[in-house]
Amino acid sequence: MSSWQKAGISFNKYLAIAARTVQRSLKNDLKVAAEKRYISDAKVQKLEKGNVVSTTDLASNKFIDLFHMILIARSLMVRVPSRPLLGTFFVRSLPVTGMLAARTRSLPEPLWRPSLVPASFHRSFSVFAARLQRAEVPEEAVKEKKPRTLRERILGVAEEEQSEAGFSEVRRLLKLARRDIKLFSVAIALLFISAFIVMSLPKVTGEILDSTRRYSNLEEARFYGLTLYQLLSVVGAMLCVYTAATFGRIIILRVLGEKLVARLRSNIMKNVLRQDMEFYDKNKVGDLISRLSSDAYVVSRSVTQNMSDGIKHSIVGGTSIGMMFHISPTLSMILLAFGPPLLLASYAYGMKIKSISRMLQKATGSLTKVAEEQLNNIKTIQSFTAETKELHRYDNQIRNVFKISYKDAMTNASFFVSTGILGHATFLLTLGLGTNLVFNGSMTVGDLAAYMMYTEYCGNATFGVATFYTELFKGAGAASRLFEVQDQVPRIDQVVGPKIAGSKGHIEFRNVTFAYPTRPDNKVFDNLCFEIKAGSNVCIVGPSGKGKSTIALLLLRFYTPNSGQILIDGVDITKYSVHSLRQLLGYVQQEPVLVPGTLSENITYGLPRNVKVTADMVEWAAAKANCDFVYHFPDKFNTDIGPKGSQLSGGQKQKIAIARSLIKNPPILILDEATSALDSKSENAINLTIANLMRDRSLTTISIAHRLSTIEKCDEVLVLGHDGRLAEEGKFKDLYPNRNSMLYKLLNEPQKKKKKEDEHEDHEAQEDDHEAPEDKEEMEPEADHNEVTGDEVTRGAFMKRRAVLNEEHERSEHKTLT
Repeated sequence: MSSWQKAGISFNKYLAIAARTVQRSLKNDLKVAAEKRYISDAKVQKLEKGNVVSTTDLASNKFIDLFHMILIARSLMVRVPSRPLLGTFFVRSLPVTGMLAARTRSLPEPLWRPSLVPASFHRSFSVFAARLQRAEVPEEAVKEKKPRTLRERILGVAEEEQSEAGFSEVRRLLKLARRDIKLFSVAIALLFISAFIVMSLPKVTGEILDSTRRYSNLEEARFYGLTLYQLLSVVGAMLCVYTAATFGRIIILRVLGEKLVARLRSNIMKNVLRQDMEFYDKNKVGDLISRLSSDAYVVSRSVTQNMSDGIKHSIVGGTSIGMMFHISPTLSMILLAFGPPLLLASYAYGMKIKSISRMLQKATGSLTKVAEEQLNNIKTIQSFTAETKELHRYDNQIRNVFKISYKDAMTNASFFVSTGILGHATFLLTLGLGTNLVFNGSMTVGDLAAYMMYTEYCGNATFGVATFYTELFKGAGAASRLFEVQDQVPRIDQVVGPKIAGSKGHIEFRNVTFAYPTRPDNKVFDNLCFEIKAGSNVCIVGPSGKGKSTIALLLLRFYTPNSGQILIDGVDITKYSVHSLRQLLGYVQQEPVLVPGTLSENITYGLPRNVKVTADMVEWAAAKANCDFVYHFPDKFNTDIGPKGSQLSGGQKQKIAIARSLIKNPPILILDEATSALDSKSENAINLTIANLMRDRSLTTISIAHRLSTIEKCDEVLVLGHDGRLAEEGKFKDLYPNRNSMLYKLLNEPQKKKKKEDEHEDHEAQEDDHEAPEDKEEMEPEADHNEVTGDEVTRGAFMKRRAVLNEEHERSEHKTLT
């Protein structure tokens, strides 16, 4: 017996128990309800005869609770009425797992209200739910919950849901700054100088306060051998040095941060551009943009400014603790007891904020992805008036970001309020105990003042270290997303392999089997075999969605076959460098994509950077592609075409794409429906250009087409079948005359279907004219409601019929008004 059959038996068992239990409870509850006149005696008698009360009967009474009625209707498998239940709600369905988890609390006293059930129903329903929970439950129905560890309870999130980012990412972040270690060392040196100056101020302040009790007048007072005004001058000079050191440190760290961001983004983009198409099929563009922008900024700040702040607070905190022990060891030992709880809270807070940070960065990436998709498809959105729908979709992402940000804010607020309370308690305790020591003679007033300042410094440093820890793990969470991209190794390495010096253009597919990585179970090709001779022009034909364009993608090595080989001049293309292989191929896509810039920049886009481009080369390629429209622009080839060629028409973009491929002078030219976006005049001109190229026996031309005018000019036709293999191949003049050939069926069935539909439409129109009444003005307006369905006639005949009826309706209204 299969697992599905076992699950079905268990499911039926649950329904049987539910039916019996609910029916018994309903008998008792409805009897009580009848006594209280909440339901008629007829309904009770109906139930006593063994008939299960229907949901329509339940809906007509106000005594039953809506939630329980949903459970009853679902468990008894009765038909839910289409009208709203209880006049307000509409019940659709409730999963069995929800019914298993349902429990209601037994009430000590009945709640006799029109919208609630009696207490007896609550008690019986609790038993019903308990019996269901004790039954044998399939593993698929109820997911077992693992007990939460102490660490998970502290952090508030399961360990498997936490980010994998940790100290390994922190170490990698520190390695990123090694190239600028000298500049970073200068910033740290300036940090030590500013920290030393700050830490000397409490001691100086205490010395000045104690001098007021040692000396009777200001002229006799000496501080470290200096008068008061001399000391203040020295302190003022030190503060000027502190200001300059802080300014230099901030500038250096800002420069380091910008350099780190630039280096990090460049490395990520370099690896992204190396990826194969499988990577782009699985990753959305908006998410990658978010990683390159916001994630990179978080990482750079975590390594530079945050690292400096962490070192600064560590120095200040350590020095403050040392000076506190130097002034009063007894008081310091008491205050030291607050340290371990604060460190434990900081650790738990840092781990939780790390997980929240990763979720926030992921949600922000999704938000960017949605915005990028909507802005790219703005014409489609507006043409279908889907602005409200897309705004709702974007608002959902905003709400998700807001929810995570709110959680981040609450976590921050809870931690800092808790530590703030701890800091205030420490301050009051220090003040109270310190005052007691002053009165006992163990401390002076100056020592107490200095101690209080060092305590304040230590508290601020503790907050600073906690913030440093938080920002560090925020950077680790963002860095883990960046390192995912940076560590991604493409299956197709574009630089491995020898370069191709030249090619004759001989192509062979040998037992090629392929399925797209995102759809591994759907094979496009299954042991596909064919051969294209050098210098020939071949046309590939086949049904829609059966892999015509996939052949071009495999030749360009956007994907790798699951098995088999693709050979050029007898050598497997996997042995070649991908860069050199693609230089041999000129590829014109069905939907051309142009880059922002001028016409000249787009035509020369595929040339290597070391090739010197001349105006003659650009004009030659434009002439070959019949780009005569260029000369109508004032700036000619220097005309800016806007983003994605938005200033050009579809046919003009296609011509520029053809010129971009021709300027490379490739030995193999692939035309993927290259003339599909052109009008008949432009298509004839391009076909003439392609025909001239086909006569050049040094060029192998592969045309993916469905138009007869393109196919009949080819030397050989390859027809792909529905099974992922080659259905037939041969010359056009041999295949097309055979009415049983697949080529003939592919090219003529759409025309036959269209012709048949046209004849059917004409026939229906003639019948409509024949059946129409002679005096159309006598026709009633109700004629507009005659039923004409899509199953009876085609859409064209339906539209004609509607036009006739509308015209008759207008005439009738005109007659009525007259």
